[in-house]
Amino acid sequence: MLKVRAMLVATIALALGGCATRGALHIDCPQFTKYIIKMPRSQLVEDIQADAGAGGLQVQALAADPRARFSLEASLAAGARNAMRPKALRVPEAAIAAPPGDAVLLLSGGGQWGAFGVGFLDRLRSAHPDQFPRARTITGVSTGGLQALFLAVGTDQAFAALRQAYAPGSESDIVNRNPQWQAVITGSIAGLAPLKRKVLAALCVDGDPAKGCPMIDALASDASADAFIGFVDAESGDFYYAPIKMMARTLPKAEAQQCIAGAAIASAAMPVFFQQVKVGDRVYYDGGVRQSVFETRIAAQAYAEGRAAAVMAQSLGMANPPAPPMLYVARNGPTVLTDDASPQKGADALTNALRAEAIVVNQLEVQSIADLRLADPTGPIRLVTADGFDRPPGSCVKEPKDAMFSPSFMACLTRFGAARADRVPPWRALSPIAPGAEPSAVRLSPLSVR
Repeated sequence: MLKVRAMLVATIALALGGCATRGALHIDCPQFTKYIIKMPRSQLVEDIQADAGAGGLQVQALAADPRARFSLEASLAAGARNAMRPKALRVPEAAIAAPPGDAVLLLSGGGQWGAFGVGFLDRLRSAHPDQFPRARTITGVSTGGLQALFLAVGTDQAFAALRQAYAPGSESDIVNRNPQWQAVITGSIAGLAPLKRKVLAALCVDGDPAKGCPMIDALASDASADAFIGFVDAESGDFYYAPIKMMARTLPKAEAQQCIAGAAIASAAMPVFFQQVKVGDRVYYDGGVRQSVFETRIAAQAYAEGRAAAVMAQSLGMANPPAPPMLYVARNGPTVLTDDASPQKGADALTNALRAEAIVVNQLEVQSIADLRLADPTGPIRLVTADGFDRPPGSCVKEPKDAMFSPSFMACLTRFGAARADRVPPWRALSPIAPGAEPSAVRLSPLSVR
């Protein structure tokens, strides 16, 4: 009996091994590691990890690197300098075709929830332009990384393409879906080949660089914002970002198409849910496994620039110093985790792993936004979220419940995003933390008597 059982197990193992996974999605960008930049740790994180012996050498080395002028730090510094400069000394807008502004726009992950952000930002731009963030720096993670490409260009044509990208006819337009239980065999719940085709086609006409790549040309232009897409190196676990303008400007079109697509798709490759992504010879994960938005580095630099401007204004005797750049955060999804009774009904590994992942990701999403305020205690930060999607004016219901990209749900989220943009004010301000402020007291509810 034991021998029969052993043979059965071996047979199943061999069968599974023969069709074990759909394999990684390969994207051909051999120079990818030469372009991407490791996100520096904040001083607080370095303090926490001090005994590990890791220092900030990577940041210092970047100063002499060709990537330095295209880095996130360089973009933030340029925006801050322009924001702090008295308006009379700024370059006239007529001198630039469509000048980027001074704000910083941070776009979170969220998959199909990105339809909310698209509806919100598109409506702001068309109906409430005074509330639309004129950003010099745009960062994105996961679905936010895909949005960043279109928003950095910012033209009517780019917004039309963005709306179309988040209005699929069916789920199969974006992913190759298999039943959830097959993830144990295939390595993921869905393949990303359709998404790869869509991104390549967005960058170059019909996906063919020989026919021209107007979007890459636009991303390379001085008129576009600086776009940065974040993802995680699977081996080291470190967070990296791709400087999209540098790729668009310095690589031949065919290589730029592959490398930019590689950054965007790697940023969306949430393990288990989506197919593994290999760009060049390395595997990358969705940036959301580390942080939902590029947080502390941006806020810390904005805070430093603000303090420097205040000192300069004081030395010049300015009564009203210029304001630091505004940080806008678009949370592509809700911040409150919805109930899921499935773990109560089954104890299988996949069900519990997926629920645990949802809880961890939700915590990362909320904490990433909170970390912005911790790094910049007083600067202006504006936030929008999809909270309230399930009640009027949203009342959005996902059908089927486990859909990754439900066309009807995404259409509803787009409408809800537009309605949220019509709210006065459309953005919520994050409360500043006053210097020396005491932590807020928390009163615990009394335990119920059983």
